Amino acid sequence: MHFRPWGRRPAHPNGPGTSFVPITGLAVPHNTVRDAGGDGIVVQNAVRARVEHNLVDRFNTRSGGYNAGIWAHSHDNEGGFLLICNGAGMISDRNTVRYNVSVNDRNTTAPYGVISVVCAPATRTLVRHNTVTTNAPDTAVVSSNGPRGRHLP
Repeated sequence: MHFRPWGRRPAHPNGPGTSFVPITGLAVPHNTVRDAGGDGIVVQNAVRARVEHNLVDRFNTRSGGYNAGIWAHSHDNEGGFLLICNGAGMISDRNTVRYNVSVNDRNTTAPYGVISVVCAPATRTLVRHNTVTTNAPDTAVVSSNGPRGRHLP
């Protein structure tokens, strides 16, 4: 796979790279990722990507940093189910997260929760028709410290 610069475009003239050329038509279905040292599945530089019916079994097993199973879906993980976050000065726009199951995900580190919308603005973001349950004490289910523009029914 050829990696493309993903940040520089008229809306973000100081972003990384030289231009924004999004990947289109990207689908990541029916994969199993086991014992990943860091992240399981990460989609970047894509427009309308579909990540569905995947299983990540143990991730962040050898990394000292922050990682996610699928950067949008997870279960039984410290770090929560969903993190919508983008680089400084950039906007995360038109996110839709639906029909997922989050079981016993947790994040006890403020300002995060099971579902976290943090960092720079996240506009026109819909998180709905998901099943979220956790038995972890001291875990916020929804946490947001960013500007408005998202709908979490």
